[in-house]
Amino acid sequence: MHLPAQKDFNYPVPFPGPSGRPTFGVFTVASNPANNAVVANQRLNPAYAYLQMMDALADSHYHALQTSLNHRFSSGWQAQVSYTWSKSIDNGSGAYGLDGGGLTTNPTDVDADRGLSNFSRKHNFRVSGIYDLPFKANGVLGQVAGGWQFTGAYTYLSGAPFSVGTIANRVHNSLGAHAARPDAIAGCDLYTGYRQLHGLWFNPNCFTPAPFGTYGNAGRDSIIGPNLWNMDNSLTKDWKVGRISEQFRVQFRAEAFNILNHPSFQNPSGNVFNANLAAANPAVPASGVSPNGSVARITATNSQPRQIQLALKIVF
Repeated sequence: MHLPAQKDFNYPVPFPGPSGRPTFGVFTVASNPANNAVVANQRLNPAYAYLQMMDALADSHYHALQTSLNHRFSSGWQAQVSYTWSKSIDNGSGAYGLDGGGLTTNPTDVDADRGLSNFSRKHNFRVSGIYDLPFKANGVLGQVAGGWQFTGAYTYLSGAPFSVGTIANRVHNSLGAHAARPDAIAGCDLYTGYRQLHGLWFNPNCFTPAPFGTYGNAGRDSIIGPNLWNMDNSLTKDWKVGRISEQFRVQFRAEAFNILNHPSFQNPSGNVFNANLAAANPAVPASGVSPNGSVARITATNSQPRQIQLALKIVF
């Protein structure tokens, strides 16, 4: 499947650098360290600057196990259960920023961005049901005790994938340069024990800056964020007012959202390094950055706190 993606079609021509990788720019030391820069190589066509265009460069693959169970309304209740175990892989989840897409990282290697889709979720589990409370009576007692209905919906969704942060101006300093991801340290465990010991979502020490002028090898969308689960409930009561109309009734509703007041968290910052070329040393390929103090820290929630609302509704 050919999907739209953007890239720079007039990129700087890379050469095999000291690291053996394609190198798109050369680090230069200025008389004023604040002006240090990774200067871009000559472009494919020197008469033009960058040419960011969209083409059918990307592809995607989706695999899933999908199950569902339905109990239709009988004996006063009905329920639906659904579960999906899935994985979506692509090298471009959209053509533009608003749909989760963007510029291809390395214009000479689209497959360097192959990873989990931005919207990939491993587990998606949902349960919902309706139950008519079995209170039957006549007269005033029936008006008070009968007609109650309880509903509930529970949702569990695996965390969203995200990429380790990019480092600006490290590949080259001209227009169209996509900020590079860092290098991943082979064999480093991203998660085990680190959350408990350090309060961070992942281990930032698993990454190191790539050499100047090169794109790092850390995978796209290689970190899984916090999962989401939530429970909503409602309790309703109908009163039929037959003297006015057979269809006329008054309904009381008590609705609770996130009734267990469980927080669901947003993804943490993935920016392990901040660019700092002023302090770079050309003899040290991993220099030119400063650590980001907020990396891997969760600072915001996706969910609202528990909300309860009461309503009176007239149906006719």
